[in-house]
Amino acid sequence: MPHQAIPYLKTEVIPAIPELPSGKRILFLSDLHLGTPNATKSTEREIKFCDFVRSKMYRTEAVVFLGDLFDCWMEIPSMMQEDFPHIIQLFSDLKQAGIPTYFFTGNHEIFMRNYLTKAFGIRVIRGEATWQIGKTKLYLAHGHGLGPKEKFYRVFKNIIESDTLKFFFDLLPPKIGLFLALKFAETRGVTDSFKLLEAKSINNHLFEFCQAIDSHKALQAQYYIFGHVHRPEWQEVNNNRFYVNLGEWIHYFSYGVFENGKLHIEQLGSDAVVGHL
Repeated sequence: MPHQAIPYLKTEVIPAIPELPSGKRILFLSDLHLGTPNATKSTEREIKFCDFVRSKMYRTEAVVFLGDLFDCWMEIPSMMQEDFPHIIQLFSDLKQAGIPTYFFTGNHEIFMRNYLTKAFGIRVIRGEATWQIGKTKLYLAHGHGLGPKEKFYRVFKNIIESDTLKFFFDLLPPKIGLFLALKFAETRGVTDSFKLLEAKSINNHLFEFCQAIDSHKALQAQYYIFGHVHRPEWQEVNNNRFYVNLGEWIHYFSYGVFENGKLHIEQLGSDAVVGHL
């Protein structure tokens, strides 16, 4: 349901977890952008990502993908299985392990429908959600089109995510539709340069969004968690409530960890940590 104070929000509620089991954690990951910059580099990153998640599964209570795992998602199961076999297998492994999995669609997954839910039991969330875990409340979204000043982008988002546009795309031969979608969605500037985890600059649109919703008790959370901007970010919003951005898996290979009622960002390949331990 749209929130009356911020009418463009359609915030869902994820079933609460009264208390995380001892030694368990929740993983938050975003912005892998599979498919870019080329098949070889993408597959290398895909394998690294999947191996990492599997290595953590024994301690993982739930996994949350906060969008843009794919540089372009076309809901054609045979193409998904052929082009991204490792992450499709990871989804299957998470299902077999009984680990609840959530997928927030990003701006590169506008054509996502119900394949992940039907095949793997993944809950797909197309907007925002709140989640109560013990005494801690989280607010989650990919992050595109949320800032108070992003009205034009929200109009554009509503058009490209509309059922009408999806209908006309469905009329195209799959390979042509994929070619056009890839050209439209292409992520540029992808290199192998590794960046050390640090949280300096802040995305003003998302931080202002956090300030706006923080004033509404129904939406107020201890952690406002996003992806989208491709930088790890951490900033207090008000009174020990924090805006958090996970970064990405192109340069930073960073991810969020929630355990013992606290959230922090870690980085594959380094001991760097940002946030609360």
